[in-house]
Amino acid sequence: MKKKDVSNPLAESSDQIQTPGERPQSPQPIFEPEQAKPEVGNEEIAKRAYAIYEQRGRFPGAELDDWLQAERDLLNENKSRTDEAA
Repeated sequence: MKKKDVSNPLAESSDQIQTPGERPQSPQPIFEPEQAKPEVGNEEIAKRAYAIYEQRGRFPGAELDDWLQAERDLLNENKSRTDEAA
């Protein structure tokens, strides 16, 4: 009967095993700087969300939807401005 190999089952090869004192590799950024979303401030979003709330007739219960819609609108406006400038 053969003995089972009890080495690290998660490591596929010995070159992937980190030894003590070795620095781990930095993860790659998810977004490149030019792909990052333009910043929109919370105060600006809140003002737009309140305007959407008023347009809906001031009925409560859709605060999150208003906020997300305001955020989308402002991000799209900012993206359009940056696309026009480029």
